[in-house]
Amino acid sequence: MRPIILAFAATAAYLPVALYLDATYKPSLNADVLRRPFTKIGPNAYVAYHKIAGAKGDVPNDPRRATLELTENGKALGPAHTLRSEVAAMGGGRYIFLQTSEDPPALVFSASDNSDPNTNGRVYRVTDPGAHDPYEAQRRRWP
Repeated sequence: MRPIILAFAATAAYLPVALYLDATYKPSLNADVLRRPFTKIGPNAYVAYHKIAGAKGDVPNDPRRATLELTENGKALGPAHTLRSEVAAMGGGRYIFLQTSEDPPALVFSASDNSDPNTNGRVYRVTDPGAHDPYEAQRRRWP
């Protein structure tokens, strides 16, 4: 009898927690840590090719289209939408998420202090609150 009571008590404790976590879970498909190595393309600029489902980069006819945000050790970098030449020349945390033709978008960025992000030991994370999850409809179909 005692094992049955313990099993019932464990289930009673687990079930509300599981239901709460299931109801509040939102997959974080649009946040990730940038992976080294980064390619140096100017005095202060580095490029990272990082895919975020549904993210769109800036394009010539819409230079502020990207909604990507970049952080360095949890602190926001910027300004965003900076010309690639300014990122290279001035650095200081500037970046642009740029899309050319059908290629995946490229993140051209600089460290806050113009150090080399390959060796400065800092964590660079990207998020894109404006990215549309291309699999959202399929997820809603699952029970």
